[in-house]
Amino acid sequence: MKKIRLIKVAWFMLPQLLFSFLSFSQTTTIHGTVTEENGTPMVGVNVLIEGTTIGTITDSDGNYQIEAGSESTLTFSFVGYLSESVVVGTQTVIDITLIMDIEQLEDVVVVGYGTRSKETLTGSISKVDGEDITKSPSVNL
Repeated sequence: MKKIRLIKVAWFMLPQLLFSFLSFSQTTTIHGTVTEENGTPMVGVNVLIEGTTIGTITDSDGNYQIEAGSESTLTFSFVGYLSESVVVGTQTVIDITLIMDIEQLEDVVVVGYGTRSKETLTGSISKVDGEDITKSPSVNL
């Protein structure tokens, strides 16, 4: 009787054990290097799995490492460069070269309340040191 019970439990547990492995998502460690057009490694490039909040940035040698599924799309972005997207597929090493976006790089002037394009700035800009502020009279109650 115990033998029959053991066989029933085994038949019940075997399919559950097999299907539980299928339920885990198939992720792979993806790594690579991000460089500029001249081959220089890029530091601080955002590497993001599209449609999620999962991401990483490149280190001082332009290297990155991220866990992603085979159906995932990696997006590489950096200020002043065109973004690049790559479908992971069966790849485990993805090296990217980012291209500079010339149109995005305009002269910008930073002011105390935001930024302005150099062409739209019509007033003068001055600099005030901390010493100048302490020399001004202040009225306190």
